[in-house]
Amino acid sequence: MGLRARGRETIARGHDELFATSWRGVPRTLAGLIAVREAGTWSTVVFRNKVPFERPPAGSVERSLAAAARHA
Repeated sequence: MGLRARGRETIARGHDELFATSWRGVPRTLAGLIAVREAGTWSTVVFRNKVPFERPPAGSVERSLAAAARHA
């Protein structure tokens, strides 16, 4: 949804809400992050949860590519 949160407590509470409600039944998620190392210590500066979703193919090209991927 593009929401931004700062602070461990706020981020943890937000994830608790997500996992308790809208993410029920989601088979998997993807995550991306950017970390930096300063003075020997690693810190996460950006973290993004991504929930993949299914949509119908847009047309014949997507349908054929999807079919080929299923058979690969």
